[in-house]
Amino acid sequence: MSATEELLEAREALRDAEDLDAVERQVGPRTKTAERVRRVRERIVGTAVRLSTAAKLIDVSVPTVTQWADEGILEDAGRSPRRVTLRSVARVVPVVKELRELGRDQNLRAALLARLEDRGTLDDKRFLRSVAEMRRGELVDLTPPT
Repeated sequence: MSATEELLEAREALRDAEDLDAVERQVGPRTKTAERVRRVRERIVGTAVRLSTAAKLIDVSVPTVTQWADEGILEDAGRSPRRVTLRSVARVVPVVKELRELGRDQNLRAALLARLEDRGTLDDKRFLRSVAEMRRGELVDLTPPT
């Protein structure tokens, strides 16, 4: 497949994945339909793309994509020539777009890492349960008395 064909297919796959994300939000995350949507989405973004394709999709340079793959921001697909997973590109694209809309072009890597880390925290079930307990006033003060 040519680089141009790969780019067109990857763009279409990312659009399809966005549509499936919207469907999952509509049906709720804990339904059988949502489970099926997640499986289909995984098949769609479960491919690997060239570094040049990833760079065009994210709108960064190929050296930036290489650095991000080296650092684990993008998932290396373990192929030669080197490729990254479309899944990891799909995770990064909306965050980079959002950061740019907020004017965070300078030191984009650090801002991206912080945002992805924040999202990871917000997906942590123990963290969410703790926040819910706090909101209900179920805090236990562990501070030793003075």
